[in-house]
Amino acid sequence: MGQEQRRQWFSADDGLIWQDRGLTCVGGAAASIDAGGAQLYAAFARSVPAAHIRVEPASGVLPQLPALFDSGQPQVVPASTHHIGSVSVELAPAASWVWDFGDGSTLETGISGSRYPDTSVSHTYRRAGKYLVRLITIWRATYRIDGQGTLAVDGEITQETTSWVGVGQGRAVLTPSR
Repeated sequence: MGQEQRRQWFSADDGLIWQDRGLTCVGGAAASIDAGGAQLYAAFARSVPAAHIRVEPASGVLPQLPALFDSGQPQVVPASTHHIGSVSVELAPAASWVWDFGDGSTLETGISGSRYPDTSVSHTYRRAGKYLVRLITIWRATYRIDGQGTLAVDGEITQETTSWVGVGQGRAVLTPSR
């Protein structure tokens, strides 16, 4: 009773590009939630792959030698197209990774991980022991509406995973020469 519908428009760039945020009820009831934004964020959340810590060598990490770490996630998630109402939205997620190697050392990087012979994401433990490695992946995304503009998705997705890494003791063995 006493309500009317109004179309909401939003601009993040001082009016150069406008986004249609849909109809909302104005009057006796509270305004509706931004359904388009919620759908876009849900599509973003579905596009993010899970992390799985991998270490090389898988067994036999030794002190004073680099161990290679990989998140099990792709370096780049390809852009995807979604239809929200009658609007075509292209979503492009991107990530950054924060490694805590469990011995007080950390690495913040835009690289998802590395495998031999690439040592971009590696760590050298100084002593033998068991270390809890923690990986935090922070996903952000941009989107384009009907091919126009590049805007940031409101909010980010943070994933955290852990894995134990055993670092053994290397021993030298002297053998007589023949």
